[in-house]
Amino acid sequence: MVEFVDVSKYCLKDLNLKINKGELCTLKGIGKTTFCKLASSCIFPDKGTIRIDGIVSNPKNTHFIKRKVAFLHDGQEVDDGVFIQNKTLAWNLTYFLKVMKKYDKSVGTRQVVSLLEKLGLVEKKDVLICHLSHTETIKATIGYAVLKGPLLLLVDMPLFSLNQNTQTMIFDIIKTMNTFGTTVIFTLSGGGIPYKTREISLMHECHCEE
Repeated sequence: MVEFVDVSKYCLKDLNLKINKGELCTLKGIGKTTFCKLASSCIFPDKGTIRIDGIVSNPKNTHFIKRKVAFLHDGQEVDDGVFIQNKTLAWNLTYFLKVMKKYDKSVGTRQVVSLLEKLGLVEKKDVLICHLSHTETIKATIGYAVLKGPLLLLVDMPLFSLNQNTQTMIFDIIKTMNTFGTTVIFTLSGGGIPYKTREISLMHECHCEE
């Protein structure tokens, strides 16, 4: 599913790593965000080869890889600005479904409202993205990932800064996505993830420079 062969970029040097489809993984060490950016084709290696679901990561294949990957990171943008800041939360999610050709006319907005209810955001459906709180924005990015249904989910967000109920909800959603085949990679440190993951130390998988 994810294959890095002799990949070098910034602090990552000669990284060799393979992650199979459906695995739950936690990254450790330096270069975690760089790894996620490489795996989502936000940046490209200076040396080496990256394959995502068999597709070589390069500028020509960016579109194909981004359709398979959801990269969730801290801030009000996911996947380089999928949220339009001056539009409402519900509008953004509905628009995204249409772009992905997953919008069901027979269901209409109920598809989005149902998801927002699960996320505890239904009362925020008519709020502009730029007016959401930090916690609400994180929930919204999770909603985006659910709708996208990616083969690979990269979670580079400070989930442990959220209250316990919100953490539990998000981890449950991610676990369900994994159950249906999504490969999940966390950059979280610490022992707070409520299920077993494969721990990957980037220090052990490559030669890292200080």
